[in-house]
Amino acid sequence: MAAVSVSGAVALVAVLILTGLVRVWTFSSGVQRDDDGSVGQKTSATVIDLRKGDCFTPQGGLPDGTNRNPGVLKVDIVPCDQPHQGEAYGVATVHGPDRYPGNAAVTRLSRGACVNPLFSYVADLYAMPPVRTYFFQPDQAGWTAGRRGVLCWIGDPSGTLRESVRQSATDLDPDQRAFVEALHPLSAASLYMPVEEPTDGNLTEYTAWARLNVGAVRDTVSNLRRTDLPAVDRSAVDDVVRQLQVTGLSWDKAARAKDVATLRAALAEVQDRSAADQVAQARKLLGLPA
Repeated sequence: MAAVSVSGAVALVAVLILTGLVRVWTFSSGVQRDDDGSVGQKTSATVIDLRKGDCFTPQGGLPDGTNRNPGVLKVDIVPCDQPHQGEAYGVATVHGPDRYPGNAAVTRLSRGACVNPLFSYVADLYAMPPVRTYFFQPDQAGWTAGRRGVLCWIGDPSGTLRESVRQSATDLDPDQRAFVEALHPLSAASLYMPVEEPTDGNLTEYTAWARLNVGAVRDTVSNLRRTDLPAVDRSAVDDVVRQLQVTGLSWDKAARAKDVATLRAALAEVQDRSAADQVAQARKLLGLPA
């Protein structure tokens, strides 16, 4: 079990290497499904039987990122209106060299491959419950055999989900959708936060993440400036822009940090100067959950 993390709407990405069991998600399993592809009653299966949109509970519990948990390979698929711990939100294919590039490289590729499917599955990440995102990625045997499928899913390690988190962009009105989409660069950057606390050993990983956020702030500010939102007072959006620019200066300090102490101070400054309050106010005016 290896682990990487995210922040914001989701908090952690746990990576489970399925030794000897990884194959492309072709969905040619024996799980009985209704005409729309859903499962109508509790069904015992394995992770390779999961499809996008399936709600399930791992029989061995959720991965915790600290050790291998073979029990997680077996799952109980249930209708999404029944209590469950996980929900598959996407299937992706990673691309790389023919020769296995190593677990860390495949993890990076898999992690990136699971970002866009999340936005396609959940239009407004802020409206999600406090969940973590996970993915199953190919091991060396699977990679060598050409099996590059990745299953992306979310789970609630602290509670139970009682409905699907799925949300279409059509569920939002034009102004809501425009505002949510304008914030996508920041939301996507948050998904790459390192899981471990900053140390000398992962300083470059953190500074690279900080550089990613510098660009995300720039892109989000640009998006907001050119986004027309007739239903909300423009001053509320301008407040978000101004605070993001302040936050961006702190991200830049983090990106240029040469030691852990400087990095920690910059990250604390990022949190202190967060635009969360301004974003929440704009969302409230737009009728979005804050």
